Amino acid sequence: MDRKASIAGMDTVTLAKEQRHQERIRSSEKRSEKCEKLSKAQFSEAVLTDSSCSDNERPLASFIPDSKPNKRSHERTAKSGTEAFIPHNILSSPILVALATQIKMTPAEQSAFTEAFVEEAGGDPSQVSTSYSQSAKVRRVVNKKIADEIKKSWVTPKFTSIHWDGKSLPTLQDKYEHEERLAVAVGNSDELKLLGIPAYQSGTDERAGEIISRLTSELLKAWQCSGNVVNMMFDTTSSNTGHMTAACIQIPTAP
Repeated sequence: MDRKASIAGMDTVTLAKEQRHQERIRSSEKRSEKCEKLSKAQFSEAVLTDSSCSDNERPLASFIPDSKPNKRSHERTAKSGTEAFIPHNILSSPILVALATQIKMTPAEQSAFTEAFVEEAGGDPSQVSTSYSQSAKVRRVVNKKIADEIKKSWVTPKFTSIHWDGKSLPTLQDKYEHEERLAVAVGNSDELKLLGIPAYQSGTDERAGEIISRLTSELLKAWQCSGNVVNMMFDTTSSNTGHMTAACIQIPTAP
């Protein structure tokens, strides 16, 4: 019948969607009723205004209420453009470097795009540093500065959890070669911070659990949050859950 009930989280989500749908229907009905009342009022006003005229003399438009609302004009005005100064070291702008890195633009692509943009804007590309080597060098320096500022400004939560997980990924130099990457993150219910994704080689004299614990401990020290970790999350592999060389045992005892 009309009794409301839910069994699990999915039913709760479905119920919320249905309630929003019913609310939209009720709002639409209210708008229709309001428009209908307004149309009747306009029709009655038109009839009373033209009551002095006979039906033959009265125009037909007076009997038809204007129910369509007035449409707003959406005319677009042509932009006149703007003048801007492009410095010679535009490639070293932190905003542009962060944006190029975020959209995965290579240094060569960023250099070619900047040169074409300057030329299209009517400037002289020879007066701007747009070389590939300069773009790659500046990107490394600026990204390091941005990372250092983020690390300095981050405030560690009082109580946080640590989560790590490894995965085999292609190397940065050759996509056909693979290496092990360890993702380490800390956070709580309100905030999550990725500390780093260091690479390591498996199959060496050092065991996997020892490598994971060493890399994780180094990241915790670098971000100055080793004393705030109260919980650990990891996969149930032997390198994480072993009783002697597991990462979950060695991390709490790391200096």
